[in-house]
Amino acid sequence: ATCLFTACTSAPTVSPPDPELWLDRAFDDGAAHAVALDPATLFRLDPDLLRQLSEGAIAAQHDGRRNAHLLELVFGSDMKAFAYAGGHSTVAADTWHNRRGDCLSLSIMTVALARALDLQVHVQEVRVPPSFDRRGGVDFLNAHVNVLVSNDRPLRAMNRWLPAGDILIDFEPQAGTRQRGTPLSDSAVLARFLNNLAAEHLAAGRDAPAYAHFKEAILADPAYAAAYGNLAQLYLRRGHQRQAEALLRRALAMKADSDVALLSLHQLLVSQGRLAEAQAYDRQLRAQRERDPYHWLGLGIDHLQ
Repeated sequence: ATCLFTACTSAPTVSPPDPELWLDRAFDDGAAHAVALDPATLFRLDPDLLRQLSEGAIAAQHDGRRNAHLLELVFGSDMKAFAYAGGHSTVAADTWHNRRGDCLSLSIMTVALARALDLQVHVQEVRVPPSFDRRGGVDFLNAHVNVLVSNDRPLRAMNRWLPAGDILIDFEPQAGTRQRGTPLSDSAVLARFLNNLAAEHLAAGRDAPAYAHFKEAILADPAYAAAYGNLAQLYLRRGHQRQAEALLRRALAMKADSDVALLSLHQLLVSQGRLAEAQAYDRQLRAQRERDPYHWLGLGIDHLQ
């Protein structure tokens, strides 16, 4: 099984899937894992920290100085204020207290800090070379997000001067991230966060909470194609092939170049003996990879390592 794990467009409005694609009864203990999380909770900081940021002397400074203060908060003078730690996503307040997080967690926290400093900021999703890790029998294709902060003046931060221009904050720099990505709404960020939590449950064999979180990810942002493909992996594991196929086709209708959904649908069709249909998806997948520079860049990085 392969899942897209956003570590993570102002997309067109998309309606949630037909009710028949939800399998609440098949995951009847899912009610015990109801998801009570909204964007406000995701980005919330502790009241004491908010007061420090909004009432201190820094709040009266121009935006360049406040941008510098943001960089000092998240990186520190030694560039070690927060540690990167993959495998688990946390809300802004917990990330601040833990002093570590994955790229999505650290990005969420940074946006929360920037907003408390009244700065213009957003999370963006950027294309990077494909990378996989395997947990609990599931291969995770890691997506990537970072933070773009508006800035129009030179500023001094971390003992050096930075030129005027928007600031890109990335906690896991890698090839391809020094670019503008796709801006994400708060609901889109929440969907990616819930998808990450669901993927953690899936890898650990906790099907009911995985289902609850995948479902809420889709409801938070029905245009987030990866969550449909990931929920399909759970359905396939439980033998619900018809609903899984519908979810995969819906994911491809929204994002035709999704390697995960293409590969999963191809494998499903082969397992059912629908070889002519499967061959068409295999050709599409091969052609897509041939013309995707990130596919070749990923292979080059693998060989280099």
